[in-house]
Amino acid sequence: MRDQVRDRLDLAFEDLGEQRVKNIARPLRVYRIRVPAPVIVAPAPDAAIMGPLPLPDKPSVAVLPFTNMSGDPEQEFFSDGIAVDIITALSRYPSLFVIAATRPSPTKASRST
Repeated sequence: MRDQVRDRLDLAFEDLGEQRVKNIARPLRVYRIRVPAPVIVAPAPDAAIMGPLPLPDKPSVAVLPFTNMSGDPEQEFFSDGIAVDIITALSRYPSLFVIAATRPSPTKASRST
């Protein structure tokens, strides 16, 4: 892999020698990629200082989560899935600005209690 990209990318490779890896009979030559130091960007100003965001120049649609009215906690996945499907379908229209108001989903541990 190193031979294919070494002249195409502005990266430095460090040879770590041959290493044994799981499920491969013979040792493999391993390289570490040295990337340039990251550029430090100043943090974005606080939203309160910036003021409100500009309104989009196209119609907006907000999709709110559905309420599970069945009383069956297993149906919660179904109601969440419907909202996700609607958000996905509406997002395919470039003429719409889709706002997704989602609720945090409980963890598996809290579902079993």
